[in-house]
Amino acid sequence: MMGGIIRVESEYGKGSRFIFTIESHQQKEKRRYRLPSKSLMNKSVLIIDGSRDTSKSLAEMLAYFHYESITTSSVKEANQKIATHQFDIVFIDYDLIKKCDQDISQKNCTGRVALMKSGVALSNETIINDIHIQAHLSKPFTQQMVFSVILELYGEKPAQEASLKDLQKKDLQSLKGNHIFVAEDNKINQATILSMLKDTGIQVSLFDNGQDLLDQLTTKGSIDFILMDTDMPIMDGYEATIQIKKNKAYNNIPIIALLASTLKKDIDRTVKIGMNGYICKPINANILYSFLLKYVEPKTCNGV
Repeated sequence: MMGGIIRVESEYGKGSRFIFTIESHQQKEKRRYRLPSKSLMNKSVLIIDGSRDTSKSLAEMLAYFHYESITTSSVKEANQKIATHQFDIVFIDYDLIKKCDQDISQKNCTGRVALMKSGVALSNETIINDIHIQAHLSKPFTQQMVFSVILELYGEKPAQEASLKDLQKKDLQSLKGNHIFVAEDNKINQATILSMLKDTGIQVSLFDNGQDLLDQLTTKGSIDFILMDTDMPIMDGYEATIQIKKNKAYNNIPIIALLASTLKKDIDRTVKIGMNGYICKPINANILYSFLLKYVEPKTCNGV
């Protein structure tokens, strides 16, 4: 009936083994994201970023839109590629061009330029190191954020006018029923986070310091995600994270740091103790939503 076979292999004194095969077809993946209009398809892209993982992730997202990407981790190599290729879009990492003593060649760069920046809300800078910036992409980014940047670069708008934040917030509906902990001693920041997660169905427990969070970790049931301020009284977020990572029952919970600065030593410290990422204050809703969608699994009951 299913087009397969079934057989039995038996050996006296040892037993029998039943073997069967069935024919099946791989289900086509359901498209989760809109595609740009045909005029915006099949573009050539240059990605300039010091992180290979970031470049790979962005290239994979752009491939969904039928974009062909070339990646590089240095400005020098980028200028060589720009001199020999005509790119429609160039994604440039903010930190890379700020630290580099060599500028991107504007003479040969005819593509539209998007600036990528980590951790903090992006500024409205339009010229950096003589580079004309036409769009901004915050890290970590999602497919929807990349889609919106493409539309922005070419002056188009989504079919249904909605802000990126609203679209992201609607996506969080799939996370209804999940429970997250927030350790943050600033009441304004607490209120901001609650506002960002309002009407998503996500349960939020607030704590004023790391010790209070640890005390409640075993009494609040399943915890799916933790936002951890690193600078708190009694016990800071670094020490609280170290204690959580020591406990096998909780060391797989994703922990995202809330940082008051972007100093390299602070960021490196979050990586060293096993945090999964960081958000710099003031808290950017899009970045928070991105981390939630990346690390929190939808509850199975929501799909029933």
